[in-house]
Amino acid sequence: MGADEQVPALRTGPPLTDLDTGMRTLLRLDRHLHDAPLFPIEQTAALLDYLISVLVDHPLYREVRDLLDAKPTGSPAGLHETNALSPGATP
Repeated sequence: MGADEQVPALRTGPPLTDLDTGMRTLLRLDRHLHDAPLFPIEQTAALLDYLISVLVDHPLYREVRDLLDAKPTGSPAGLHETNALSPGATP
């Protein structure tokens, strides 16, 4: 590719091979977040936010979003103050 050639943009959502297992695995985080207050919940929420166009119609999306939006009990203050996945939130 030359310097003046355009790079084709991604026109569709990223290919996901096993969406159901991925969403169920994210829901399993609920069992572990209280024991792992330093888990990178913000980064996980940001990834889900990035994939929202692919995930929003999944039956488990709302549960996963609510789990990631909720601040785990006993976590350090400020661990997840922003709700990146809430409607109207800005990343």
